[in-house]
Amino acid sequence: VLIDQHAAHERVLFERLRRAVLEDKLERQPLLVPLELELSRGDAETLDANAELLARAGIELETGAATLRGTVRASLRSLPALLAERRGATWPEMLAETARALAEPGPRESREGLERALHELLASSACHAAVRKGDRLDAREAVALLEALDDTLWFPNCPHGRPILATLDAAELERRFLRR
Repeated sequence: VLIDQHAAHERVLFERLRRAVLEDKLERQPLLVPLELELSRGDAETLDANAELLARAGIELETGAATLRGTVRASLRSLPALLAERRGATWPEMLAETARALAEPGPRESREGLERALHELLASSACHAAVRKGDRLDAREAVALLEALDDTLWFPNCPHGRPILATLDAAELERRFLRR
């Protein structure tokens, strides 16, 4: 069994966020020093229009003045506590991706019982906070990820649809190593 550590971690984080939102138990982590970033004007307008949705997902974003480059300054003031400690999370990219998803027309309900927009926001947050391809997990971290996956509502893919695992049987391994 081969496991995509990013897809597996993304699924674990997404399910934890989803459960917390559905149970109205999502903890928010105010940032001691807000993360200052720039957004496109369109993304900033979309995120402003969806401030209530962002708040449900634990994200407090304050938009400010336009810059000479045509972007809008923004301050990320809080994150879901579950994700606040994730090193390497790319919050500006996550917010831009979320704005694009929120701007898309379409049905607003996902199969997991969340509104489509909230589903996309949580999926994007989980994706950007998950371990990345090439990140080395030590044995303890790998075991913890597998145990967390065992404790998660099982879906064979991450929230974006990528498979979490692939199996190779003995015949396939033999074929790949020219033994058959």
